[in-house]
Amino acid sequence: TTLAGLGGDADPEATRTHLLDVVGRVEHRCLEFTWSYASGIHNESTVRRLAERMVDALREIIVHCAQPGAGGRTPSDFPLARLDQAEVDRLVGDGRAVEDVYPLTPMQAGMVFH
Repeated sequence: TTLAGLGGDADPEATRTHLLDVVGRVEHRCLEFTWSYASGIHNESTVRRLAERMVDALREIIVHCAQPGAGGRTPSDFPLARLDQAEVDRLVGDGRAVEDVYPLTPMQAGMVFH
């Protein structure tokens, strides 16, 4: 499969395991994406439109996050605690002042149980 790309340093002739490969990185405080695709399967214009739609979606996320009161924490922010979203909201609120949440120790869990 011949591969083409929209930027980046990847060898266009290299064998890839996916028909479409998107790699993101931050360099010089700038988010960059490299898109590699199978030219026999995808048209450059199709991949370019998809990349442009992704950039538009990222801009919408940035606008939302810049709104006053936007933000908060999710369960993925506290992987050790194994909380669902309702528990995160109940325990940390918007979470701006919370650095981490840890699971109960066995002794603490026993005390809560009793």
